[in-house]
Amino acid sequence: MFTKTHTGLLFASLLALPLVTQAVSITTSSGSGPDYSTGATIWRDAGTNNLPPNLMQVLDAEIPGANQSDIFDITNVISVGGVPSGLYGPTTGTYSDTSGDFIDDTILGDVVTLNGFDTQVEFYFDPNNDLLRTLVTLTNNSGSVQSNAVRFQSNSGSNGAYSIQNSESGDTTLGLDDQWVTLDDPDPLSNTAAVFYAFHGTGAPDTQDAVSTTTDFPLNGTDGVKVDFNISLNDGETASLLFFTGARSSYAGALADVTALGGIFLDTGDNHFAGLSQAQLDTIVNYTSPPSAPTPNTLALLLLGLLVLHLRLQGRAQTLQLF
Repeated sequence: MFTKTHTGLLFASLLALPLVTQAVSITTSSGSGPDYSTGATIWRDAGTNNLPPNLMQVLDAEIPGANQSDIFDITNVISVGGVPSGLYGPTTGTYSDTSGDFIDDTILGDVVTLNGFDTQVEFYFDPNNDLLRTLVTLTNNSGSVQSNAVRFQSNSGSNGAYSIQNSESGDTTLGLDDQWVTLDDPDPLSNTAAVFYAFHGTGAPDTQDAVSTTTDFPLNGTDGVKVDFNISLNDGETASLLFFTGARSSYAGALADVTALGGIFLDTGDNHFAGLSQAQLDTIVNYTSPPSAPTPNTLALLLLGLLVLHLRLQGRAQTLQLF
């Protein structure tokens, strides 16, 4: 078992391809990476870029059907160590196309050692839910206990008016316990896309240990979201973190979809986890498995207890009637 200070991350077999029921179309733009369409959303210049050099990221997104663009300045950046010290990762990405049809939907980053953690990032462009899913896998092969702040951050917003409009706790701030947040420009005339992030699930053993709305990299400003998970791993141990990012043409659509994400549990039958094996799900620490259903014996005992209670109350009522 791994030891956690708000525990740990992942390293499982990431070679299983996502099970796709809808195709992800891939095109090449003038940027340094391919564009992925997951439905209404097109994710621009995905994979590696030069901000910082060879950074695993998605540079931007747009929703052409609503004429909404410049949704991000840079998003889904992972760093280990918690500071912009160059320890971003991974430094290169592999574009998955094992079926030969160039409609696979995964970018699997190289394994890079960052502050003692062997780190791998996987982007899955989810065509079933119109989302970008980010899986971070870390393992400790250093020979000793290692602890790090593992950071997820995104510069989100096409203008300075973009701000948090709602959170899981019901306010407009990003808190340590918030499962999710939504951002938008509240001006109805702005026609900006609403974006959302899901950081952890209900009952998860790990939630964020530090939060901020100021990112580490200044690209048209530093507004966005930044969350840290403090991970401690013994030598040879592995753990995972999972994040969801989405954009919708309306704020109501964003709020509905991110609220639903707060209620999901780790389940291979849920298409939010398409392509992930049970072994991989078992390493994820910021989501949890579904609550166990009562066994038939448990239900029988509960019913028996209720029956006994009913009979006792009935007998007491009859005794009182005698007097």
